[in-house]
Amino acid sequence: MDIYYDIKLKKKWIKILDTFIYKYSNSCNLNILICETNKKNIYGETIFDNESALIKINFNAGDIEDTFVHELAHCISQERSHKLIWRRCYRRLNKIDNG
Repeated sequence: MDIYYDIKLKKKWIKILDTFIYKYSNSCNLNILICETNKKNIYGETIFDNESALIKINFNAGDIEDTFVHELAHCISQERSHKLIWRRCYRRLNKIDNG
């Protein structure tokens, strides 16, 4: 997994992301661009295909790591909804987080 940050992303958010992103580096083979969403009523959103993904996070709402894991599960499972495949992937990623 290769992570890229939007050039407009604040350095304080990059520092926070850098504290936990390394844990998930072996979870997929995607190129992921992380940026900030301008929608205030959601925690995060994802656009993905087989090779790359765009993860938009609302850094002012909710837990940043949980939002990242939630959106990463969408990318890995290739599911836009929260069906069984997505739930299994999300649980597996949460086990990485909780050790």
